[in-house]
Amino acid sequence: DGHNIKALVKAFERAKRSEKSVIIHINTVKGKGYPFAEGDKQGNWHGVGPFDIETGKPKSASNSISWSQFYADMIEKRLLEDTKSYLVVASTQTGSKLNEAMAQFPNQSIDMGIAEEHAMTFSGALALNGFHPIISLYATFLQRTYDEIHHDCARMKAPVTIIVDRAGLVGGDGETHQGIYDVAMLSSIPDVVVAMPSNKTIAEKVFLESYNYQGVTAIRYPKGNVGDVEEDDLPFVPYRYRVLNEDKKHDIGVLVVGPRMKEVKDELSKAGLLERCDLIDPVYLFPIKSENIELLMKYKHLLVYDAYSTETGFANAILAELFKRHYQGNVLAKAVPNRFMYLASEKEIEEDLGLRPNQVVDSFVRAVMM
Repeated sequence: DGHNIKALVKAFERAKRSEKSVIIHINTVKGKGYPFAEGDKQGNWHGVGPFDIETGKPKSASNSISWSQFYADMIEKRLLEDTKSYLVVASTQTGSKLNEAMAQFPNQSIDMGIAEEHAMTFSGALALNGFHPIISLYATFLQRTYDEIHHDCARMKAPVTIIVDRAGLVGGDGETHQGIYDVAMLSSIPDVVVAMPSNKTIAEKVFLESYNYQGVTAIRYPKGNVGDVEEDDLPFVPYRYRVLNEDKKHDIGVLVVGPRMKEVKDELSKAGLLERCDLIDPVYLFPIKSENIELLMKYKHLLVYDAYSTETGFANAILAELFKRHYQGNVLAKAVPNRFMYLASEKEIEEDLGLRPNQVVDSFVRAVMM
């Protein structure tokens, strides 16, 4: 009985005295002592935010939907419109808000259980047999599928869309669940497209564009809410960087990965630099196209800011491409250090690493502009 402390201690002491290998089988009830958690059949209490103890209902700090819900809605719409689309998950359908889609389309979806490797190989096989699989995985669990993406999907030019949930630092889940290593991993596999949309409009366009690519497309998004992410009316051209606030007189290029542009704009404005800056939304992180690097070459000062992956992913790849072309300007790249992260909130980790937008802009001003 995993809830009987005395029995557990007795079993552990007996195992410690044994001169042979011992297996202790512990039986527990998930959510023991709290009726709402004990009665949970969907997995909603697997990981929770603040909630009301009396009612068990979540305390939402925002009316905004999560990125997970936004992508789940897009996927559900696609399953309805295209009978050849097929949703594959690996036990994360509750966290990724895909329960409804799977219930609505039982013949176009499957849960593989905690078997990401098999889920990816299965997706590759689907793609080679006339279907377009949408495989939803957390960024941290995507690491398990390196060989399958490489061998069973990319090598075969299988058209697979990977929805990479919880990309970036994930705070309270600790060092085992940080979604910061997948970009470096995916960039090492030929012909894999890696994208991180900056807003809802771009997210939808990248998702639809993945259906036009004869190969693997991985689309990343963070754990939090869509919130007040800024929309814009700039045209979308696949694989081309989007330039906001563009002016031929601007000598500063600020490249921001993912939905952080508004925060960076605010900090640049406080620093009195916004009127000198072209704001660049890369959208597509890999492959790195030569025309996009040529765009960056014209700036006297350049900031590359990626708070969602390690420096060994996108940031260092950009620096390498600039180096190959003998870039003569001043450049600062700020991304997550390539190390194992600790248990803390996303904000606390970013502050510790100097990755908050205000810290990044301040570092840019001091290191590059002065």
